[in-house]
Amino acid sequence: MDTLADLLDRLEALDDTGGGEALRAVLSQALAHFPDAPELREWEASLAAGEERFDDALAILDEILAAHPDRTWARGERAAVLLDLGRFEEALSALRALPLPDDAVERAGIHYDLGLCLDRVGQAAAAEEEFRRAARLAPDDFAVPLRLSEHRFDALVAEALDDIPEEFARYLDQVVVRVGEYPAPEDGDPFLLGLYLGIARPERTIATADHLDHIVVFKRPHELRCADQADLRREVRHTVIHEIAHHFGIAHEDMGHHR
Repeated sequence: MDTLADLLDRLEALDDTGGGEALRAVLSQALAHFPDAPELREWEASLAAGEERFDDALAILDEILAAHPDRTWARGERAAVLLDLGRFEEALSALRALPLPDDAVERAGIHYDLGLCLDRVGQAAAAEEEFRRAARLAPDDFAVPLRLSEHRFDALVAEALDDIPEEFARYLDQVVVRVGEYPAPEDGDPFLLGLYLGIARPERTIATADHLDHIVVFKRPHELRCADQADLRREVRHTVIHEIAHHFGIAHEDMGHHR
C-alpha cells in the first residue's frame, strides 16, 4: 500500500500537470486510507475552494484547525475562503493573525488581501497602504488598484453604451443602467462585475411587456481587476455588453464565464 508521503507526492504531481479527475480519484483513495491526515484534508479543502464550494471548504478547514490549530496553510486558506464568501470582518481578523512568511510574494499576497478587506469595511486609506505594501514587495505580481472618480467611471459606462449597435440600442428604452460601488451581500459574488435585474425580452408576456429592467455595473471590482485604464475601459465595455445580452435572453453559459 502507498504511504501517506507517496500519495502526497502523487497529488502534487497531478496538480502540476492539471490532472483534475485523476487528482480527485487519488485523493479519494488516500482519504479512505488516511481519513484524519490534515495534509489530505487540506487538499480536499483546496479542491472545494477551486470549485467555488466555499462553504464546504470553510467547513473542512474549520475541522482541520480544530484538531491542528497551527496548520499555517489551513489558516491562510481559511482567510482566503472567508474573503471569497464576503465575510470581510472575519477575513480581516484571520489575515492579521497569520505569521508573515519569508517569501516576498506570499507576504505581498497577505497585504493585498488585507487591502481588499479594509476597502470593503470602509477603511479606504488603510486599504491603500496595504495595497502599496503589496506592490512594493512584489511589483510584478501586485499593483495598487485603480481608483477613479465617480464621474470618470460613469463616463466609461456611458462610452460602452454608446458603442452598442443601433439594432440593439433601439430596444433599450426599458433598461436603466447605473453604477454601484460594490455588490450587496445578497448578490452572491462579492467581486461581481455586473448584475442584470429584470425580465428578458423573450420571456415577457403582455402583462410584463413594459417591465423596466435594471443593470448595475460595479465600480470597485472593475478597478481591482484591471491593471490600467485601457484594460479598465475594455472590461467595463465587456460587462455592459454581457449584462445587456441578458436583457435579450442570452444566458451566462452561452456567453462564457465572466465574474
